[in-house]
Amino acid sequence: MELREEVIAVIAEKAGVLLDEVTPGSELEDDLDLDSLDKIELLMEFEKRYNIQTDDGEIENLKTVADVIAIVEAKVSR
Repeated sequence: MELREEVIAVIAEKAGVLLDEVTPGSELEDDLDLDSLDKIELLMEFEKRYNIQTDDGEIENLKTVADVIAIVEAKVSR
């Protein structure tokens, strides 16, 4: 499974929706009903899973699934 697919799978699980309901354009709050605490938990899961570090300020930039994918991919590729 590619990193992008793994990120989408984790987000789908967190949101309690089917995998095919999550696309890169899905909005975390409006489409998937994830609040700021959910976003923090998502970032913590990715930190643990991929041994990366994220900044607290990055949470504010997470609007879509694509935003999460971009942050995780950037951190993993370092």
